[in-house]
Formats: sequence, structure tokens, C-alpha cells
Amino acid sequence: MMELLFLLMDTINDNISNTSTKNKCIIQVNSDTDNILMTKKINNLTKKINNMDKKLNESVCDPHKIEDLHKLQININDIKDLIQEFQDKLQNNTISINDINNKIKPSNSEIKDKTNLIENQIKTIEKKIKKLQNNFDEMKTTNDLMDSIDNNICWILSLIFIISQFNLFSKSLILMTTFCSFDLISVIFVVI
Repeated sequence: MMELLFLLMDTINDNISNTSTKNKCIIQVNSDTDNILMTKKINNLTKKINNMDKKLNESVCDPHKIEDLHKLQININDIKDLIQEFQDKLQNNTISINDINNKIKPSNSEIKDKTNLIENQIKTIEKKIKKLQNNFDEMKTTNDLMDSIDNNICWILSLIFIISQFNLFSKSLILMTTFCSFDLISVIFVVI
């Protein structure tokens, strides 16, 4: 009876240790998979950031691309949200790593480095966007001023033209009146 009891206890202990090992493996695999997904996302983000930088450089050459700045700003906000998500996951993973082992830590540190790099890139791009926006605002102010001057010049020219036409018309009227008067006098003399 005692032997049976010991055998049963051994079996229960084996099952408990196997279950905990399995759980540890599952946690580890999940964390690794999560890190792989995060790394892929971060690589995609890096591409996006590089594209943004390229667009910004194009915008410097072509000031008409001011609409793109708004889209870039939206993308930057999306990326910031993703970075926050990465950081939250990293914190959670770090907690689980301490409970399991240090095997996953290098992957996490790599992701942390990449996340920091992307954050720095974002700061640079935000500065560029701000500078561009200021340039565009200045250009817009200048353009508005030039438009205003152009409009005023147009009005002045139109007014000069109207006055000159009126002046020409009045001279013509005087000439016509004079001619008509002279003609009338001639007719009267002829009749007499």
C-alpha cells in the first residue's frame, strides 16, 4: 500500500514538473514570436521613416507639396503609437524574462535599440517638418502679399484705363460738337 502511495506521489510530481516546464516553453516561444513580429514591424517603420525623409527632401525642392506635410504628420503620430506599443510589450517581456531565463534578453535589447533609433529619427523628421511648415507659412504670407499688390495694381491700371477712355471720349465729344456746329453754320450761310 505504501509503495503504491509513493508511486502515485512520484507520478503527480512528474506531471507537475512537466506542466511547469511546458508552460515555461510556451511563454518563451510566445515571447520569441512576439519579438520577431516586433522586429518586423520596426523594420517596416524604419522604411516608412526613410520614405518620409525622402518626401521631406523633395518638399524642400517643391514647396507646392505642403499637403504632404499633413499626411506625414499623421504617419508620425501612428508610428509614435506603435513605439508606445513596443515599449509596453518590452516591459511585459522583461517581466516574464526575469521569471524564465535570460535567453530572450538580447532580442529585447536589439528591439530597444531599434525603437530608440526610430524615436530619434522621428524627432529629426518632426524638426524638419516644423522648419518646412515655417518656410511654407512665410512663403504663403509673401505670396498673399504679392497677390494683394497684384490685385491693387490691376485695379489701378483698370481705373487709369477707364479714365483715359473717358478722357478720349470727352475729347471726341468736343470735336464732334465743334464739327457739327461748324457744319450747321455752313449750311445756314449756304441757305442765305
